[in-house]
Amino acid sequence: MTSLTQRSSGLVQRRTEASRNAAEKDRPSGQEDHGPRRAEDQDDDDTGDSKETRLTLMEEVLLLGLKDREVMADKLRLNAVANKVNVIAWLTLAVVSKQLYVS
Repeated sequence: MTSLTQRSSGLVQRRTEASRNAAEKDRPSGQEDHGPRRAEDQDDDDTGDSKETRLTLMEEVLLLGLKDREVMADKLRLNAVANKVNVIAWLTLAVVSKQLYVS
């Protein structure tokens, strides 16, 4: 089960049962977690504050859009480099051909 925790910065932190268990293993045995327990987490999930979830999904979509832009920019740069390499190859071929023709 996943729980949402609202941070003061406006970010939403998602925690799964697996991440909670991993955090408990890393904590020394004398310390206790003062955060919400599983029963409280279920209550939070049941109320379903879907606006937080939608905002989080929207942020993910926006980040994917930014990543797509970066990928497209990288592809354009690679195409520009490939075009320059092709021009150099054609010029080299022209020079070699001319030298062979003259000889």
